[in-house]
Amino acid sequence: MKTFIFAILFLVIAISAAVFGFKYIQSKSQQGQAPINLQRTLTGVLTPIPSTGEYSHVVDVNGQLVGVTSNTVDLKQYENKKVNIVGEYSGTTMYADSVTIIP
Repeated sequence: MKTFIFAILFLVIAISAAVFGFKYIQSKSQQGQAPINLQRTLTGVLTPIPSTGEYSHVVDVNGQLVGVTSNTVDLKQYENKKVNIVGEYSGTTMYADSVTIIP
């Protein structure tokens, strides 16, 4: 009976050590990874369109139209100008965080 209890106790300790060891190794392997940068840059002429509800402007990027909107930048002052737009995508819409005019 003592041998059985000793075996069960040993098994519980061994499994606990394995689980904590795995978690420790896993946490060490995740340290030092660079943060993910979700910001992207678009360059093109900002063109207004009748509002679709999802976006109010488009930018022609290599022949492909990308919808652009912003809650922080007034895009009207950049209409029909070549611009750099920095922002994040949600689906296929670019949400502009900053816009600069390209001379």
